[in-house]
Amino acid sequence: MIHTAAIVGLLIGLIRKGSLYNLAEHKIRLVPVLVMSFACELMVMSGLLHVMIESDDLYITLRLLVSALQYVLVLIFLIVNALKITRTYAKYSLYSIAVGSILNAAVILSNLGRMPVSTLIIEHIPWLSGAPLDRLMSAPHYILANENTRLVLLGDCIPFWSFGWYMVSPGDFLISAGLIMFAYWLTQNPHKLKPKNLEHKQDIVYTNGR
Repeated sequence: MIHTAAIVGLLIGLIRKGSLYNLAEHKIRLVPVLVMSFACELMVMSGLLHVMIESDDLYITLRLLVSALQYVLVLIFLIVNALKITRTYAKYSLYSIAVGSILNAAVILSNLGRMPVSTLIIEHIPWLSGAPLDRLMSAPHYILANENTRLVLLGDCIPFWSFGWYMVSPGDFLISAGLIMFAYWLTQNPHKLKPKNLEHKQDIVYTNGR
């Protein structure tokens, strides 16, 4: 869903006479911080962290810490860039992604570094039952929701179709909405987005004609 949202935003931007060349024109800050966040996510998703740690107790603790670090890093990246961006919709697109990330972080950290998946997946996505469901649940960053699951309504509990059916979280919707707007903004020429100052004869400066 999140990847699809980014593609949709880019396509809308291109339709509205944007360009992929403009992606390099925007000044995005703290990119290494975002890369480190992705690295933390990859360590958990790939199971690399589990391979490195033999003790189950230590692995659970480190999985929780790495997951927390992932979201701290991504929030720093989002907030710093949101404060620097002047275009209103682009600024609030990052705030939307940040709120969605906070919701996902809350449920993941409440469940020891794993995203709970609602049992509705069995009812609404029957072809995922059996072996495919077993493979999904064996992923180190997912857990099938049960009576002990915390904040289950913030987990992957909403059936959603995007080139196939799967479950998404409420936070994913906010992240996706933000990504559509942000990806659209990236395709626009940043030089044309800057406000123009108009000089008045009496030394009064108007911005955007106001």
